[in-house]
Amino acid sequence: MQILFIIETTHGGLYYTITYLTAILLVATFTIYIGFAKGYPKIPWLLLIITGGLFFIIGEKVASYSSWQWLKVFQSFNFPPGQKKTILGGILGLFAGLMLAKIWLRFYLPVLDNFSIALPLAMAISRLGCLMAGCCFGTSTSLPWGIKYGYTSMVYRTHILKGIVHFHDKTSAAVHPIQVYEMLGCLIIAFLVWRTRAKWKASESLFLFSVLCYAGLRFLVEFVRDPESSFSLTQVFFGLKIIQWIIMIFIISGIVLLVAREKNTKRGPVIYRPLRISNFRLTILTLFLYSVVLAGRNWFTSTELSLLLIFLVPVGFIFFLRLYQSYTPSGLSWAESVLKKITNQNKIVKTGNHLP
Repeated sequence: MQILFIIETTHGGLYYTITYLTAILLVATFTIYIGFAKGYPKIPWLLLIITGGLFFIIGEKVASYSSWQWLKVFQSFNFPPGQKKTILGGILGLFAGLMLAKIWLRFYLPVLDNFSIALPLAMAISRLGCLMAGCCFGTSTSLPWGIKYGYTSMVYRTHILKGIVHFHDKTSAAVHPIQVYEMLGCLIIAFLVWRTRAKWKASESLFLFSVLCYAGLRFLVEFVRDPESSFSLTQVFFGLKIIQWIIMIFIISGIVLLVAREKNTKRGPVIYRPLRISNFRLTILTLFLYSVVLAGRNWFTSTELSLLLIFLVPVGFIFFLRLYQSYTPSGLSWAESVLKKITNQNKIVKTGNHLP
């Protein structure tokens, strides 16, 4: 059988970085737009998204820790740097960050549902980077859509160690393109979420449905994912990996919760009372985000740190500027004088263009 697809991973890291950035920016842009369109207060909504993004990045990194790395954490209370990531940990981190920020800010408006479509779309994009980098890969296959990787890839090195290929071979053996499976699956999930978005009665059910669909997809993909491309929980018990047992328990629990929420929620218009969030709570959350990013500046990768600062710096600046204007007369007069100067300068420029 002739394999049509051979992937060289020489520049795989660059492709992964590009798709990772694109995926994160897609989620951020999509959810910011939805929140603003719904009339959510801008600064609290932006801080919620940043908190979710921060915890997503932390979750996908720490969830990939090996046993010796966790031992180091408990012994030295220090998180060792790591380049590995797992999307399951990222989803858990996103959920935790959004819920903690929502509770702290007393933001009672729906939050999670706004991520329901953007999340699977972003995962589909990120899997393209994984495909080019070869960081996760499938088991050997003889199917016509199997792919091979070049000699610089982790797949090739794994197959050398297992004796599947030899040093005189220039590529790995053919493997299942599990990244493609997940890309297609995530696109289908996004479509299903979009089509059923008006059928769910309970708040946050749409997000739970989206996550349950991905959990089911991941459960199936694990059957053809090479254990060497996973970071932990790959031991097999009764025909299933540990990670599959955990996913199956989550799916069963999630379905029970989803059915119960939908059964106990009556369909009808929801009337929300005016949302009032104190500046004190906004200030504490903003300072917390700055503190975490500053403390982890050497732990986050340059890409992750840049992403966080791109959103956090302008939002924090605008928020503190508003605080300054609100609580100090001088700040208010200073802002007004700046606006007047800008207005006057614009008038002078327009008038000057018509001078003889």
